Amino acid sequence: HLHYIGIPVGLSYNILDRNAFDLYAHSSFMLERGVSGRDFVLMDGVKTMETKIEYEGFQPSVDLSVGAMFTVGNIGLYAQPGLSYYFGTASQPANYRTENPISLSLRVGMKFLFGEGKK
Repeated sequence: HLHYIGIPVGLSYNILDRNAFDLYAHSSFMLERGVSGRDFVLMDGVKTMETKIEYEGFQPSVDLSVGAMFTVGNIGLYAQPGLSYYFGTASQPANYRTENPISLSLRVGMKFLFGEGKK
């Protein structure tokens, strides 16, 4: 079990803004720091040994996505497929991200728009 905390810094760019339809691109960079981790050994389904994992350095990553939003009144419905890449560093313990650095995502949802975001 590995636990990280990170701070993302991102930029968004409106590609198309037509009445109730928006198309945008988003990119971000994040540095994550390991805050706690435990590794354990199972024998016949029973935990036999547990060790604390030590962290050094940061886990950097980038995220690129393109999104589309349809707005009705002050509610926006959006879909945002994305691609993330986690850079391998020698200071991080082996984990899912070091074995599979490329990650695909699909964010879908509803946004409540206030002020200038309202159409």
